[in-house]
Amino acid sequence: MAKQSDTKLREITNWLDTTLNHANIPDYPTAHNGLQVENNGEVEIIAAAVDASLDTIRIAAEQNVDLLIVHHGLFWQGVEMLTGSWREKCKILLDNNIAVYSSHIPLDIHPQFGNNVLLAKALGLTQIEHCINWKGIKIAVKGALNKNRDLFTNEISDLLNIQPHTCLRGDAYIEELYIITGGAGSQVKTVYETGGRSFLTGEGSQWTIPYAEEKEMNYFLANHYATELLGVEAIAKEASKGFLDSCPVIIKTKNQL
Repeated sequence: MAKQSDTKLREITNWLDTTLNHANIPDYPTAHNGLQVENNGEVEIIAAAVDASLDTIRIAAEQNVDLLIVHHGLFWQGVEMLTGSWREKCKILLDNNIAVYSSHIPLDIHPQFGNNVLLAKALGLTQIEHCINWKGIKIAVKGALNKNRDLFTNEISDLLNIQPHTCLRGDAYIEELYIITGGAGSQVKTVYETGGRSFLTGEGSQWTIPYAEEKEMNYFLANHYATELLGVEAIAKEASKGFLDSCPVIIKTKNQL
């Protein structure tokens, strides 16, 4: 990646589009991956955040951010009237010349910067493979763990600074773990049918817990927000290093943990 002194917004976002392979990866209709809000084209400070929330945008303005890279973009709730908090978000972005770039599933599954693979590595998994087909892509990773499940639960807590909700009905010693970050609890049935007996995700519907109990699985719900911090931080750091030769601002909203 070439470094340039006068980096333009489009140079960075074109690199992001290509690196994250947005053109070829399916997503939910409200994801709207890519550049969601443009600025005047100048970028000196990049920030990373999980959500394009009002709190995040306020902090970005306070930190003089030019480009905000997020995992969950502005349009998850669909079309909204320009009133209340939605009007305030738009006004802050435009008044402070802040561009917003979003990447959802393409960032989850990326082999280098993805939430899945980075969380797997941070938790000590080895022999990591991408698995579980969804709309022609592989949305999960699995890997060898070889760890006592109680010790592993403590390690999740220490790494993510949360107390995971657990269903510990499988083997006391976990040899293999499946991971899908975020709100992928509904995939617990697919994980089981694929052969997985230990599964970590961020959150899941109520039915997923009795399902895991009945199937005698180890099932870890480690917080949607917490499991998706690593990817957006990594891609923002790479963009900042390559185009700006600097470090990004990392915006964390603790109320979501």
